Amino acid sequence: MRYFRTSFGIVGIMLLFLAVAWFVYIQGILHSHQRNIFAEPVLFGEKVEMRRDFKVDRATTYLIGLELEKALPFSLENPTPPDGFLAHFRIDSGDRMLLEGNNNSNPRRPKIMTAKSTTRLLGTFVAQPEKNYSLTFHLNDVAQDLAGIKGHVLILTDFADPDNKSAFIDAKIKRVLAVAVAALGLLFALLSLTGFGAAKSSKLRLA
Repeated sequence: MRYFRTSFGIVGIMLLFLAVAWFVYIQGILHSHQRNIFAEPVLFGEKVEMRRDFKVDRATTYLIGLELEKALPFSLENPTPPDGFLAHFRIDSGDRMLLEGNNNSNPRRPKIMTAKSTTRLLGTFVAQPEKNYSLTFHLNDVAQDLAGIKGHVLILTDFADPDNKSAFIDAKIKRVLAVAVAALGLLFALLSLTGFGAAKSSKLRLA
């Protein structure tokens, strides 16, 4: 009886330890694939002149975005309406300029639209984790209907990159598996505490 209880307990502890270590590792991967590197608050209608230093966790493609905390109307007849503001941006790394432009640089005016916000995607750049970067950003000429809306200047991971998307989904699946392994380990530990294994072995001897 003691053998079965001890075995169940050891297996349970090992599975729990493995699951916790695995979960922490996967959380680190998910953190490195986080959507926003930073989000600097702004208020539309006020003149915005900002400079922000930042670093990244992984070598991949990133986006500069300007989020409005408002769902802007969308029309199939005019899918790329004027933005209603003028945003200038520049990305530097040391004495090297990586990217410079404004919200009119891309005539397609790509956006991420949700029920509560609209994020205007302004440009893309590739960054490395061992380097320092800085964003210079200016926002002015805001239309009257946007004045007073809160928003954020964003640096975010470009999930249109297939490598980013597949790695993120893979890490999510592994996190679910880690939770399943932890549940199994807890079950084994509970069985050892309740004496289920011992009771089962006694029935086998009686038979």
